[in-house]
Amino acid sequence: MMIVLLDAERWEEHASAIMAIEAESYEPGRRDSFTFLDRVVQMPRNASLLAIVDRSIAGFCFGGPLEEFAETGGVRSDPHWGRNDALYAADLTVAAPYRGQGVAQALKRAQIERTVALGFRVYAGRNRVGLADAMWHINRAAGAREVQRITDAYSDDLGPRSAIYYHIDLADRQLPSPQ
Repeated sequence: MMIVLLDAERWEEHASAIMAIEAESYEPGRRDSFTFLDRVVQMPRNASLLAIVDRSIAGFCFGGPLEEFAETGGVRSDPHWGRNDALYAADLTVAAPYRGQGVAQALKRAQIERTVALGFRVYAGRNRVGLADAMWHINRAAGAREVQRITDAYSDDLGPRSAIYYHIDLADRQLPSPQ
């Protein structure tokens, strides 16, 4: 597996495949739009990555400065709002054929490393209760702690509609030593 930066050029090349994986992976209430993901990739301090296995997209993640996600539930009440020291992890998705093979964990590690390299001190995100329990487990293993529980985070008819808003403290993390 190879993990690479999802820059504007790679986004343009792989956007249709990424959007297809997004559509098959999420219920409509959690699906991100092309416009939303395009905006994240264009952010100067973004942590958007692709996982590639045998020339196929196995997964991806998107993230950027917390303040860029003002419309996302929980973000404006984050204690780090306005400090410009937190990254919001907007999306991490693994294509169905690659699930259970460590792709999500590898993307999470790489995104956290990029977040540290960009100078952020906090990694924030949210997971839908019940439908994203596997991702919550991965986040907990990476050091996540619940900051708040958001009720009615999703407007669909699926239950539960709440989300766990979390932080991973990066203040004591350092970049891996060059090898």
